[in-house]
Amino acid sequence: MNMTTSHFENNLKSQVYNIIVEKHRKSGGHNGVYGVDLTIKTAKSWTEVRKALIELYKENKIQVREGSRGKLFFLKINNLNYKK
Repeated sequence: MNMTTSHFENNLKSQVYNIIVEKHRKSGGHNGVYGVDLTIKTAKSWTEVRKALIELYKENKIQVREGSRGKLFFLKINNLNYKK
């Protein structure tokens, strides 16, 4: 993996994380974000967004819950450093 690819992936991961954080702030933690919304807001493919979500999940920054239309991505409740 070269430096450009790594930077691109980190930038997408930051974008995805910031979208989830913003939804958390606006809803008081009651609403998550669907994967399709993340692909629309980032203008990236599901494959790319999914990689970022997997990394965030492994880093214990997000959690996944089942919604009425599929999986929802939430800020991890015990993650108090979401202001970063």
